[in-house]
Amino acid sequence: MAIIILGSHKTKSIGLVCQKISDIGADYVILDYDMYAEPGLCSLTEADQGYNLVIGDRSFSDDKIHAFYYDLCFGDHTVLKDIEPEDAHNYVAEWRYFYATISRVFSDKPAINNYDLMLSWESKPRQLQLARQVGLDVPETIFSSNPDQVRSFMDPNKDYIFKVFTNDFGVESSKWVYTTPIKQSDIDSYAENIKVTPAIYQQKIDKAYDLRIIIVGDQIFPVRLESQSVKGAELDWRKAESGTVTGELTQLDLETEKLLRDYHKRTGLVYGAYDFAVEKETGKHYFLEVNPNGLWLRLEEKTPGLDISGAIAEQLVLMSKNNQS
Repeated sequence: MAIIILGSHKTKSIGLVCQKISDIGADYVILDYDMYAEPGLCSLTEADQGYNLVIGDRSFSDDKIHAFYYDLCFGDHTVLKDIEPEDAHNYVAEWRYFYATISRVFSDKPAINNYDLMLSWESKPRQLQLARQVGLDVPETIFSSNPDQVRSFMDPNKDYIFKVFTNDFGVESSKWVYTTPIKQSDIDSYAENIKVTPAIYQQKIDKAYDLRIIIVGDQIFPVRLESQSVKGAELDWRKAESGTVTGELTQLDLETEKLLRDYHKRTGLVYGAYDFAVEKETGKHYFLEVNPNGLWLRLEEKTPGLDISGAIAEQLVLMSKNNQS
C-alpha cells in the first residue's frame, strides 16, 4: 500500500499529514518539487498499457498506488527562493502540469482531491450556482468587466465588495488581492480598471463573525472566526496578521449542516474549505465560496481541538485500504 503525496517536504502541513500517516502505520512517499529533497528525483516510465511512477529508488506500478494527496500551494516555500524571479513562474507552471499529468494518468485512484475536479470547482460562478440550487443563502453577485452593468447591479444605499477570481499561489502572498469595499458611487472612478478583466462584485454582508468549515470525507469541522474584532480582518480574515484572528470549534444548526453536506456530496470533493459569513442582525449563514485546496494549517494551529491533519491522514489511509479491496 502506497500513498503518494504531491507537494514539498518543506511544507509544515505536509509534514503533519505524513507523520500522522506514519503513526497509523501506513506507507507514503512524497513526490517533491524540491529538486534537493529526499528520496530524490522522479520519472514517469512506460509500462504495459500504462506507466510506472518512479520516485527516487522506488518504482510504483499502477497496482501499487492506492491514494494521492495534492498540495498545490507553491508560493511561500523556500525552494522558490533559490530560483530567479523570472523563472519561478515557469517552474511552478511545469510542476503543476506534471502533477496534473499524474492525476490524469492515474485517474482511477482515490485522491484528496482529484486534480481536474479541484480545478472545476475553483469556478466561483459554479460554486454560487450550486449553493443556490441546494438552498443555501448567497449574497447578490455579478461577475463582470462592464462598468455600466456593475453600476446598474448596485443599489446606491447598499455596500458591496470587490474580489478577484483567484490568487496565483506562484507569487508571494503579499501580492495577493484581498476583498475590497466598493460602492456604486465609486464606479466612475474605477471604470477603466473594471474594464481590464472580469471580477466579482458582491453584496457586503454586515457580519457578526466568519465561519470556515472544513469537510474531510464525512467529517465536518466548523470554526468560528472572530474577524470583526480584529482591525483589517473585517472583510477578509486572511488579510489579518497570522494568529490575530482567533478560531473556536463550533456547531452548525441542523439545516445549514444538512444543506452543506448535500452541497459537498454533489461536488464529489473529498476535502473542501468552505467560507460563510454570518449576518449580525438575522444570524443568516451566507455561503461565500469553497476552496478545494484551501489552506488549513493556520486554522489548526490557532484553534484548540482542531485536527485537520489527522482527519486527512485517516481519510487517505481509509481510501487506500478501500482501493485494495
